[in-house]
Amino acid sequence: MKNLYIFTEGDKHSGMGHLMRCLAIATTLRDMFRIEFVLPSDHTEAISIVLKNRFRKSVVNDWEEALIIPDAGDIVLMDSYRIPAGIDVQLAELGARIVALVDETDKCTAHAFICPAGDVRASVVQDPPLLFFSGPAFAPLRAEILQNSRMPVYSEKKNTLICFGGADPKNYLLRTARVLATAYPGRYFTLVTGPAYGAHEELREFLATHPSFSLQNNLTAAGMAEIFRTHALAITSASTVAYEACASRIPLLVLPTADNQQPMFDFLTNHQLADGVLSPEELTLPPSPLLPGKPAVQEKYFDGNSDRRLREIFQSLSDDLTLRKIHALDEEMLLEWSNEEGTRNNSFNTTAITKEAHHTWFETKLNNKSSAAWIAEDIREPFAFIRIDPSKDSFVSGNAVISVNLKKEFRGKGLGAKVLRRACLHYFAQHPGHCISALIKNGNEASARAFTEAGFSFVNRFLYQGTQTIQMNKKL
Repeated sequence: MKNLYIFTEGDKHSGMGHLMRCLAIATTLRDMFRIEFVLPSDHTEAISIVLKNRFRKSVVNDWEEALIIPDAGDIVLMDSYRIPAGIDVQLAELGARIVALVDETDKCTAHAFICPAGDVRASVVQDPPLLFFSGPAFAPLRAEILQNSRMPVYSEKKNTLICFGGADPKNYLLRTARVLATAYPGRYFTLVTGPAYGAHEELREFLATHPSFSLQNNLTAAGMAEIFRTHALAITSASTVAYEACASRIPLLVLPTADNQQPMFDFLTNHQLADGVLSPEELTLPPSPLLPGKPAVQEKYFDGNSDRRLREIFQSLSDDLTLRKIHALDEEMLLEWSNEEGTRNNSFNTTAITKEAHHTWFETKLNNKSSAAWIAEDIREPFAFIRIDPSKDSFVSGNAVISVNLKKEFRGKGLGAKVLRRACLHYFAQHPGHCISALIKNGNEASARAFTEAGFSFVNRFLYQGTQTIQMNKKL
């Protein structure tokens, strides 16, 4: 079991959003990695929450100290604005594989990026494509919240929920409550605060004179899921809590309360997942607490499977291999691999390939912008060739067709599935929502097992080029 180190933060000044989404990822991956959080020593609230959730922790006085913790081959998840520039580069030079959880762009050094805000694209163009995954499909959400996505919407809803995250350092909660108390006297509201909220005394004074407002403090994940399910409307910051509301299919009014929330605010409002205002003073509640249409849109984007996708990303990054684009020096090697007896027997055309025909084909692949042609390497040598071509046949249901050929000496070691997983990730990073098909010659059981292990599912069996063929598909 490999190590996963999570470099993050959480206190009353920076908020708890980074920590909470890292906890969601850690819980999702608990059975796959040995997980340890690395936290600033003065972030006592975050340290307490990590221990409460039964994860290991290391504390550092500054982030330079954290460089001695991971070893080569370990995975490091980074989610903090306070980590100095250059730490990512040093970790990569030490051999760690870095996953950056970001709100906007891919400016740091990482092997993969996860950006919960949708409509954000990688700024770097490369081949294979950068592993940059954005949007709700990859949002780190707690299991109890994801369960809401899979349940019928609770119909008996009345009250309005107000929550601005675990810290709310600018006290948007109380500011919003005061606005709504004046504008909507007699309407019932539930205020939710988190573990690092710092204005309890002021909030208690407000509650003492406003009986239509109630308070829930420091709820568990199950408690938060329940409160989303039983309320008619949510007012939240444009942060993780807004995505939890969307996953629970509750009509949502959202406010940006920090600069880094703007991409998520734009995504939520542009795609009709929520209505947005820029300040509490602009809030206008509908006559009925229900906003028609929003839950149906939310269900389209929040399918309850983001945890499965995150597991696939981290599983593939734990595999010790790299992909690179083919180059001119690969031509002779690929001809030798293609004419190996086992490769020819499992090909639809079993005839040996001539050097001239291979050269023509290779030159086409070398300069083809619409197809992917990659070499998989371990620390020693190239061992596999992967192609992903646009689907041109009407009987193929996927957007593209993938094939893989392993060097003879590397077969039977489980490497086929690992190569397929990584190649598919690179393809899906550039083509979100697409489907990849594989065409497997009937009787090629080793290949069928590799595709199954890589997450492909059987679609149908048919005659292709005069040969009984199995089609398998995969979507992320």
